Amino acid sequence: MENASKALLMAAGMLIAILLISVGAFVYSKVKSLKTTEAEITEQKQVQAFNAEYESYNRRLLRGIDVISVVNKAISNNETQEATNIDPWYVNIKLDLSSEFSQTVEEIDMSEPVYKKKFLSKSEINSARNFD
Repeated sequence: MENASKALLMAAGMLIAILLISVGAFVYSKVKSLKTTEAEITEQKQVQAFNAEYESYNRRLLRGIDVISVVNKAISNNETQEATNIDPWYVNIKLDLSSEFSQTVEEIDMSEPVYKKKFLSKSEINSARNFD
């Protein structure tokens, strides 16, 4: 009878050990997946922030300074990241210049000056000073 109770205690100890190892492995896998998900969310936020810098230039009409700014930003990014064509942080700018351009010219009447220069004499300057 004494051997049977010791055998039961040993079996119970083994079951408890297996249970603790299983719970530990389960918790480890959950923590690992949580960290992986957290890293993916962080990476996704970084990509969104990176793309947001260039999305402001993604429109139909860009002025010359906008084109220069986005090209300089792309060149600067590629140099600082030391990016190559296969790198995900490499910025490649594509410009579509196939559409027609229209130029609006406002007619200005140049026959009369916009302002007239007036030269003051010394007496007019002195009278203006005395006015204060």
